[in-house]
This record gives sequence, structure tokens and C-alpha cells, in this order.
Amino acid sequence: MATREDETDAAEKGIATDKAGEKNDIDRGLGDTLLEPKTDTPEHIYPDGGWRAWLVVTAAFFTFFFTVGLQYCSGTYIRFFYYNQTFGSASFTVISFISSVNNSGFPIAGPIVGSLAESKGPRFTVILGGIIAGASYIIASFSPGIWFSILFQGFFFSVGEVMVYMAGVRIVSMYFNRVRGLALGVALGGSGIGGLVMAVVTQRLLDTAGWQWALRVEGIVVVATALLASLLFTSIQPPNPRRVSLLASARSYFRDSRFVILWISNAIAFFGYFIPFSYLPSYATQVGIDASRASLVLGITNGGSAAGRIALGYFADKFGYLNMYVLCQIITPVAMLFWPITTSFPGLIAFGLAYGFSAGGWISSQPTMLASAFGGDNITGRLGVIMSATLAGALGGSPLAGAILDSRTTYDETGKAVIDFVPMILFGGITMLVGNLMLVWVWGQSTRWRLKKV
Repeated sequence: MATREDETDAAEKGIATDKAGEKNDIDRGLGDTLLEPKTDTPEHIYPDGGWRAWLVVTAAFFTFFFTVGLQYCSGTYIRFFYYNQTFGSASFTVISFISSVNNSGFPIAGPIVGSLAESKGPRFTVILGGIIAGASYIIASFSPGIWFSILFQGFFFSVGEVMVYMAGVRIVSMYFNRVRGLALGVALGGSGIGGLVMAVVTQRLLDTAGWQWALRVEGIVVVATALLASLLFTSIQPPNPRRVSLLASARSYFRDSRFVILWISNAIAFFGYFIPFSYLPSYATQVGIDASRASLVLGITNGGSAAGRIALGYFADKFGYLNMYVLCQIITPVAMLFWPITTSFPGLIAFGLAYGFSAGGWISSQPTMLASAFGGDNITGRLGVIMSATLAGALGGSPLAGAILDSRTTYDETGKAVIDFVPMILFGGITMLVGNLMLVWVWGQSTRWRLKKV
């Protein structure tokens, strides 16, 4: 039988162990620390349905609608700024930095915001993100020049956007497990449908109210939507405020060779991913389609993205998250390589639907794929690190594409620009194909090269 002295010794040893553990955490010296989110535990019960859970999905849907959806219709602004010479003689290369810098918010802020969404909670994150994103559009409406627009309409909007995105992914993941793919697909479908609707709405605002009021109206709507959605973003899984190094967390992820290849794959493929969203309206105008229908082509592409997010989320629950992720990664660049042969409005609609469907499934299946392949703990933390891989492609993809267009631009006898888009399209399609084919190895290592649900 243990004596009182034995119990006292044990208690003192426990205290000493705790202090030693705390000291080890401090002595790691791996840079600034962040709050590591609490991992999923068996005690956490997922509602997996019910009106309350689906109401949360609806709220997330509308936050994506007015943030990621606006990002996906940035090509409408690029076409308007270029052909109306809003910023003087600014070239495609320069104007496209609005889109590329906008895309950079996910890789730059993703790792930090992923931890923020888990440690501070989805409600705090969506409010902060909505205010930053909306205010950025409003401030951009007073832009004195192109670089001011790049900073606010591009970068600061994207920082707020990624906060809203991570908050939505986190809150939906709290409420769903068995049908998480479908639930996230429906929520993320808001970005595609938002791109469909907002491409047309943005063009109408540009035509009737001008670019400055278009930005102001959309900025106000972004803030209002985030504040309303926050009322439903109620956490049912409390965070764990245990401090660890961000670099230590990332290092643990990269110990898995599959994660390394996945990171490299995204780094290469994202040089081409956003090119259609940036240049489809300009391409449509070049082949003789008017501005309103050119914006509709981009809208239809985003509509296809919404359908892909929902449908492939459903099929991922049935056939495996990694399986559907790799399938989308292969189909997307193949679809893009058919772009140069589409020179009519119906042809561009068909291309937009095909590309949008597979590209939408690519993005929506990423969170569930990470949970399936690497475990359900810290989904947004892993997602943030994967997003960091896309920085070079997100920043450089559209400007490189714009530089290719500038180099392939001539002028006819009337002074009208004649642009050869084929080299740019091949650049985007080939970079995506090279990057995405690497995922076949990840799939093989995860399945032992056998067809099965994974």
C-alpha cells in the first residue's frame, strides 16, 4: 500500500515533469509560436445533420459567395481596366497583378490563419476577415493608381478572404464527419455560384455605376454578410490553447514524404490554375464576344465550379477523398488544353463548365483529402501549410501569363489589339499537368497501388 510520503513524492515528480515539459517547449527555439488547435477526439460528437448543422453550412455558403466568389470574377475587373484604360497605358502584365496578388493571400496568410481559426474560433475569424475584406474593396474605390488597387483590391482583400475561408471550413468540419465531403462541397459551392452571379452583377455595376461604386457596393455587402453569418458560427468543439511552434508543426507534416510531394505538386500546378479565371473575359472579347457575354462566360465557369464542388464532395464520401482529389487534378489541365480550339460563345460555355467543374472539385476536396490521408487532427493547420506552396504560382502565374500576352500582341491598321492567346494557354495547361501528375505517386503510396476507397 502506498504511504502518504510515496504520494507526496509522486506529486512532486509530476510537478517537476510538467515544469520540464514547459521548459522544453520554451527551449525549442523554432521561432514565433502560435496556438495549436485541439485535435479531434473520440469524445467530440458530430451532429452530422439536422437543421442547426445545415444552417451553419448555409451561413458558410454565403460567406464564400461574397468573398471567394468575388476573387473568381476578378477577370471582369481586369478586362474593364485594360480596355477602358482606367489606369492609363497599364499593360496586361501590370493590371493582372490585382488578380495574382489577390490569389497570394491564401499561401501567405494561410498557415497563420489556419491556426487562428482553430485557436480563436470561427466566429472571431469570420468577423475579422469580413471587415478586412470589405474595407479593402471600399478603400480601393478611392485608388489614385494601379499599385494602390493592387495593394487593397488585391492583397488586403485576400487576407480577409482567407480568414473567412478558414472560418467556414473549420465550422463545417465541427458539425460533420460522416458526410463531411458533401457538407464542405455544398458550403464551398457558394464560391462558384458567387463567381457565377457576381461576374454578371459586377459587369452590370461597372456599366451603370462605374468601377468605384462597384467596389464600394461589393465591399459593404461583404462586411454585412460576414457579420450576419457570425451569428450562426457557434463552436461546438472548444480550442486547446497549447503553445507550440508553427515551424515545429510544419516540420512534423513534412516528415511524411507524401506530404512533401503534395506540397511540391501544388507549388507547380498553381502557376496555371487561376489563368482562366483571370483571362477568359479578355479571350472572349478577342474572339468577338461582347463584354456582357464575356462576363457571362466567366460566370458560367464559376457555376461549373459550384457544381463540381457539390457533386465531387458527394462522390468523395462514396468513393474516397484522395481518389476524387487526384482525379480532379488530372482532368483540370486536360480540360484547359482544349481551350484554344473554342472560339464561339457555345464553345466557351462548354469549356468553362468542364474546367470549372473539375477545378472546383480540386479545391473543395482538399480539406477532406488531407483528413483522409494524414488524419483528422488539425485540418486547417495542414491546409494552411499546403496553401503556402502556392505562393509563387499565385503571385507569378497571372503576371507571367500577362507577359506572354503582351509579347504576343500586335495591332492592325485601325490600331486594334490582336492577341495570340495560345502560348499562354499552353503555359498554364502544361504547368498544371506536370504538377498534378506527381499526385499519382501520392495515391500509389497511400493505396499500395491498388484500387480502393481512400
